[in-house]
Amino acid sequence: MPRLCALATLLGELEATCRTTAGRLEITPLGGASPIGFAMGEAGRICWAIADGLTIRLTDRLVEITGLARLEIEALVASCRRRGVPLGEHMVELGLVSVETLRVTLRRQIVEALCVLVGEGEQGIDTRFVPATTASYLPTFTYSATEIVTAAAEQAIECAVEVGELPDVWNRFADHMDSALCLRVVADCEAPAIPVAHNGLDDLSFDDLLVLYRSALSVARPPTLQAVGVEPYATVVRYGDRNWVVSMHEYGYLCLFAAPSGERYVRLLSALLIDHQAQFAA
Repeated sequence: MPRLCALATLLGELEATCRTTAGRLEITPLGGASPIGFAMGEAGRICWAIADGLTIRLTDRLVEITGLARLEIEALVASCRRRGVPLGEHMVELGLVSVETLRVTLRRQIVEALCVLVGEGEQGIDTRFVPATTASYLPTFTYSATEIVTAAAEQAIECAVEVGELPDVWNRFADHMDSALCLRVVADCEAPAIPVAHNGLDDLSFDDLLVLYRSALSVARPPTLQAVGVEPYATVVRYGDRNWVVSMHEYGYLCLFAAPSGERYVRLLSALLIDHQAQFAA
């Protein structure tokens, strides 16, 4: 969890800083002589990240998803640079890859670069924001801090590292909701709540995430967040134009579900409040 905490703190800083000014956030380990990489941001979105020591290059991933030879990919990259054409957009136009596949590939590369950066700076990092002279990233291939952090958490879960198993209620209900968010509350972390999974909230900014989190705490019972072995607890909070079911669990997990209206909403709420083990019929 320390790396996810550091990552959430770092991206929250970049998201807030680049909202009005595009640029890169250079990362240097405490006591280090020079940056070991940087993360790019634009319009409050995460655009790219580079880290010294990252073993897998973007070229490797593009070879994998397109089936092209490495030399063909390198020639395509060079051609796009010469003509000032965005590589991703050009690859989609040529039919080499779909928008969604490319988004996932770029996101994975960003996540792994950022994890290297925060891992190298386990004793702490210094950051410096360097403004960019022009905006250069297509919005389609940029990401909210929430999306990047949850992607990092999902990769950690796949490797059985740091995050651990998500609450059972998340696994059973998240896919049936209009939107859903699972947060981990960690003591001694600058980020009050770390998003570890979500459904339908790719564009949720960290600012909005924290407002939703604080709204949930205003009606919930905070002691259950850090308790171990407590019974699941749920309540409802109004945020935006929707009601959210707030379900608290041991080990600091907080699940929020924006349920469909009508009978399905009532059935969800009943399952959470009355019988935690009830099966939800979609």
